[in-house]
Amino acid sequence: MHFTAHSADHLFTRYMMRYAEEKCARPIERHKFDLDEVSIHADAAKDGQQISLKMTVSIPGEDRSVIQAKEDTLQAAIDIVTDKLERVLSDGSARKLSSRRSSEAQQDYTEEFGESDYLTEGEE
Repeated sequence: MHFTAHSADHLFTRYMMRYAEEKCARPIERHKFDLDEVSIHADAAKDGQQISLKMTVSIPGEDRSVIQAKEDTLQAAIDIVTDKLERVLSDGSARKLSSRRSSEAQQDYTEEFGESDYLTEGEE
């Protein structure tokens, strides 16, 4: 996973970088995406007494997701953003499964009757 973080206020320490990267990797792995192809960019800034976090998640074959949270601490904001990421990935998986099921249901599996096919008495 390619994880980058930026903060003009130097909020991302080494510990916070590692914490954010590990937290973000969990839902991505859980939904069976290839971590090597995922790119995440996080921006954090102080907003008064709170910290605003904006995370952009790019997964090949998926829509780019921009997830935001505003909390008292950066760690809490990371937790909220990763929970939202889990919901986004779950919703996307459910939509794909639903569309796959509906396309399968629309297919016609009826067979044409051939000359060797016939109905016996009582099967009409």
